[in-house]
Amino acid sequence: MCRESQRERKRAREKLHRHGLDFKKRCRLMEHAGGCIPRIDKFGDTLFGGLVRFERMHVYFINFTTYLMEPLIECVSKDHYGTVRKVVKQCQNFRDPISGSAFLRLPHLLKMTHLTAERRVMAIFYWAHVLGKSIHLIRH
Repeated sequence: MCRESQRERKRAREKLHRHGLDFKKRCRLMEHAGGCIPRIDKFGDTLFGGLVRFERMHVYFINFTTYLMEPLIECVSKDHYGTVRKVVKQCQNFRDPISGSAFLRLPHLLKMTHLTAERRVMAIFYWAHVLGKSIHLIRH
C-alpha cells in the first residue's frame, strides 16, 4: 500500500473525528431520520445531506424540541415537579437497536440547559412516558 493513500485515509479519519464521527461505526442517520432531512441536489451526497454545512441539526433537533418542551414545562405546576422527577427516575435506559449499548439516562426534564441534540430528542420520549402515566400534571 502506498504512503500517499495511507495519508489520505488518515486525513479522512481525522476529518470524520472533527465532525464527531467514529470511522469504525456505520452512519445510520439516513435509515432513521432520512425523511426529515431534505436533499439538496446542488450539493450532492454531502455529510448528513448538508446538515454539518448548514447547521440544520440545530434547526431540526434542537429548536423543534425546544419549541415542544418549553410549553410542556410551563404547563406543569410546581406542585407536580416531584412527580415528574419520580417518573423520569422510573424510566429505563434507551438502547441502541444495533449494538444494544445503553444511552445515558436523563437526570431531569424540567431544565433543558446543557442538553445536546441527542439528549433533547431523548427528552421527547421521556415526556411521552411522563404524560402517559400522569396526564393530570398538565394545567388546563
